[in-house]
Amino acid sequence: MSSEGTVKSTATVRALAVILARLRHEFRSHLTAIIGCSELLLEDCQNESRRSLISDLRKVHLSGQHMLKLINRLLDPDDLETASSDQALKECAARAVAALRPPLDTVIKFSELLLENASELQDADYLNDLRSIRTASDKMLALLISLALDKREAGSIESDPQSSSRKTSDLLAPNSDRKIGMTAALKPLSKEEIEMATAERGRLLVVDNDQRDRNLLARRLRRFGHNVESAENGRQALAMMRDGQFDLVVLDILMPEMNGFQALQEIQADVSLREIPVIVASSLHEIDSVARAISLGAADYLQKPFNSVLLRTRIAACLEKKRLRDQELFYLRELERLNQDLETRNEFIRRTFGRYTSNELVERLLETSEGLKLGGESRQVTILMSDLRGFTSLAERLSPEQTVALLNTYLGKMAEVILNYQGFIDEFIGDAILAIFGAPIQREDDASRAVTCAIAMQLAMGAVNDQNRRDGLPEIAMGIGINTGVVVVGNIGSARRAKYGVIGSQVNLTSRIESFTSGGQVFISESTREAVGAAFKIDGQMSVEAKGVERPIRIYDVRIENPSNSLLIV
Repeated sequence: MSSEGTVKSTATVRALAVILARLRHEFRSHLTAIIGCSELLLEDCQNESRRSLISDLRKVHLSGQHMLKLINRLLDPDDLETASSDQALKECAARAVAALRPPLDTVIKFSELLLENASELQDADYLNDLRSIRTASDKMLALLISLALDKREAGSIESDPQSSSRKTSDLLAPNSDRKIGMTAALKPLSKEEIEMATAERGRLLVVDNDQRDRNLLARRLRRFGHNVESAENGRQALAMMRDGQFDLVVLDILMPEMNGFQALQEIQADVSLREIPVIVASSLHEIDSVARAISLGAADYLQKPFNSVLLRTRIAACLEKKRLRDQELFYLRELERLNQDLETRNEFIRRTFGRYTSNELVERLLETSEGLKLGGESRQVTILMSDLRGFTSLAERLSPEQTVALLNTYLGKMAEVILNYQGFIDEFIGDAILAIFGAPIQREDDASRAVTCAIAMQLAMGAVNDQNRRDGLPEIAMGIGINTGVVVVGNIGSARRAKYGVIGSQVNLTSRIESFTSGGQVFISESTREAVGAAFKIDGQMSVEAKGVERPIRIYDVRIENPSNSLLIV
């Protein structure tokens, strides 16, 4: 065969396959009413007064199921893979007519009997469902007759006795409204299954331009316990999804204006809609259609008509996934809100309590509740104590406002220097300052930083006195004592009021050392001298008798200059 003949044959096969698929859809559109309505009627006839109708209804239902299986098998486009003409299509149609006629006759026979006996029931819904079965049977019969009589054109069918004949090319029209609808199920649900289904409720949107199909599926889903709304095309469905909160969408593919594939694209492009799961429902079972729907974001793909158990299970699974996703998003948003609230609170605490204590202690309290527990530990620290010389007599000559202004200038500048050197200000005692290096955070160079800090404090007194002169206040002088030793550090106080601080004899010893200083001096203990080594120049040393200390102590006078190993921050 030439390449041109091969191409022509392939094109013919593809065209015939599409025609056959459309023909199968035509049959299914009628079976959806026969199977779906008979199933709903079977469920409605479970009470005692209608038990006698179950036998005939079951014959209708089983015959519809049998015809569906025959259509799926006899009108399979895959059987045309090796066909080179429309002969294969004619043979498929002939086999379908022969096989479908007996079960269809059964449906017609028993639906007529049920209609004759239904007048006394006075149930409008029951009668409407029976009439739907009868109408669908008549249309299916007309379709079979058309296929059997028309031998001249393969695939030329007439789906309605009152309409004019239609060629197979009409079946390929993209806007054709002759398409397969949905059936809610093939197997009737038991009462127990219905109760189980109602446990997982959701707000569902059914999208299909065939009113009969929409109503059938909506009725089935409501029996599952869901709240159901419907739309007749993709454009209307998108508008409804944007206006309301839906948990799941059941979307048909073949629709006018906007088909299911286009609707899926729009849903995925909309951030507010993409989290809503979409189950595509279509009688198109070709793998390309399934793959395309999934690639466009569909959560699942179900072939019409549906098996009720499969339909219920797939919907329940999608709803459960959405519930978990919604829960996850809620927790993430709630966590983000809580983190923002926590950060706002922490920032307030930092700004507020940072004025009274070190940022390090504030961070420690914020990071762990352990920082709030009462108790202490033994730790080696370097203690710095400063005091103004002659402040008591000075304060007697100043007004209260002047005294406070002078103290604020002095303490503000000293606190700035101490915090710059990572010291912890334990407390202000009038004009005295007690600072600790090594708690709450301990570092290897605590002693060196304490001494460097003391030098920086003395150098900063120049700036303090400059401000005092501008404010009309007297100049002041400060002495500093430094000592290194083991103390108890921790939270001291009660559950209602506590402070972080140090206690022990080493604190008292530091105070004694400081008392020997004059304005502008920095005295350090022998233990501090050993800790800092030769990093600082010493102007002199002496042994002194300190109150409360049994033996004389040696103290060292540190020269006030910029040490070579430290950067003074003044």
